[in-house]
Amino acid sequence: MLYNISFDIASLFIYITLLFVLATEYTLKEKTTRVFVVLVSLLLAGAVLDILTAVTISYADRLPEIFNLLFNTVFFLVSSLCMYVAVRYVFQSVRLKSRLNDILTTAVLGLYAVLLVANIFTGIIFSFAGRVYTHGPLFALNYLMPVYCLVVIAVVLLSRRKMFKKRQIISDVMLVVLAITGTALQMFVMPDVLLNFFMYSVSVTLMMFSLETPDYRELEYLRKNLQLEVEKQMKTAVEEKNRSERLSVEVIQTLAQTIDAKDEYTRGHSARVAAYSRVLALEIGWNEADATRLYNNALLHDIGKIGIPDAVLNKPGKLTPDEYKQIQGHTVIGYEILLNVPDLPGVTPVARSHHERWDGLGYPDGLKETQIPLDARIVSVADAYDAMTSRRVYREGLPKEYVREEFVKYKGKQFDPELTDVFISLLDSGVLERIRDEAVAADERQV
Repeated sequence: MLYNISFDIASLFIYITLLFVLATEYTLKEKTTRVFVVLVSLLLAGAVLDILTAVTISYADRLPEIFNLLFNTVFFLVSSLCMYVAVRYVFQSVRLKSRLNDILTTAVLGLYAVLLVANIFTGIIFSFAGRVYTHGPLFALNYLMPVYCLVVIAVVLLSRRKMFKKRQIISDVMLVVLAITGTALQMFVMPDVLLNFFMYSVSVTLMMFSLETPDYRELEYLRKNLQLEVEKQMKTAVEEKNRSERLSVEVIQTLAQTIDAKDEYTRGHSARVAAYSRVLALEIGWNEADATRLYNNALLHDIGKIGIPDAVLNKPGKLTPDEYKQIQGHTVIGYEILLNVPDLPGVTPVARSHHERWDGLGYPDGLKETQIPLDARIVSVADAYDAMTSRRVYREGLPKEYVREEFVKYKGKQFDPELTDVFISLLDSGVLERIRDEAVAADERQV
């Protein structure tokens, strides 16, 4: 019987289009996007194999039986791999890790692969006796991998729904619903029409809209424009030493705003930290030029947060150890981003080392005391002050008296003791509060 393969042919065009868009519009360094590309590629291969199995069955009397057996065996294996990768995609989309799930899913896939190999010799799942396609006694095991994977996806969506964005939930739910619907229609309503892979093509198209265009694409664009702006201004610079002063402040501020926009509770954080750092630098005797340089560098101290998933950065509850490790990684990400921007002297130590501690218990390098660059030590104090006085999802800003006690408590532990004394004097004088009020007022005017 000749199957209707029109739906499979339509799905081929959809998969090829999706792969083309992914290759041309997305930076494939982001792991979630890479997993999605693998999923679409496997679905494309599955649709091709589905067509070939239909042809070999329809023309079984003209083809060697081995073709039927091999095409169907590979088809079932690729179909199971599609579901395996779909599970990986759902977990990766929210950076969720489960060693138990990895073991169980791999074990189910491995068991099914073993059964398919055994079927070649035994026909326990399917066979072509007398050139007629027949189900074996264990044919129901063909649904072992799909059913298991769909159950896993459904359980993850239900149990971890707060970690998913709305569009991710919609697309993943549609994957489950359309997979079940396609199978039911093909089995009970239209047995001579190949529907499964067309249904999958619809669901992965919806998934495409749930993919986030990686923020570092925008960052790369801004970084390149920053470099072009620097080079343009260098042509008109009179003296080499004035290069950093001619750096476009607007571009740096745009970068800082891009960083703060990642976290809905830290609007204006980078600008405030930069202002506190500048006033502290002036207070310890720095000249105006060096203090301005530090201000510009401090604006970019959290640039690495561009590489942290929104679901982790804006998580309202307590972070897991893995999520906290991801947050800590923003220092190294920021360092690597700024490494190739030579016209911001001193910016990389600030980005990398502003979470180091005086006692050596910080990250990422465990530096201690004067091993920590002075710029980073200044920004560390300013960053901590703004973190304590800013509103968070789980609390309001802390009162001045409490903040002062924290700096006294962690003087010589987390913070440079000499810088801490100077900063406390600024806190007592009310200078920091005035800077904060001015920054908040400026933010409100922009809004």
